[in-house]
Amino acid sequence: MDILALDLSLEQEFLLKNYEQQVKCLSPERAQEFLLEAFRLLMIKDNAIRSLVKSSILNIDAHAQDSTAIDRSDLPKYKIHRI
Repeated sequence: MDILALDLSLEQEFLLKNYEQQVKCLSPERAQEFLLEAFRLLMIKDNAIRSLVKSSILNIDAHAQDSTAIDRSDLPKYKIHRI
């Protein structure tokens, strides 16, 4: 099983094709509004993923601090990079 799936599933390809048909019927003004809203939602999704990753890393780090059996020098150094 791939951890990082970068291709669309068959269902997603079908949804994209359906979406394409719907977008073709939009006026240019409505298409621009739609595109801006889609971009806004993608940014919100990025923020949610970034927040989840950050909280996950903080939880791992907090757990490591609480454990006396773990030598902190062996832990990998995590850095959050802006996308």
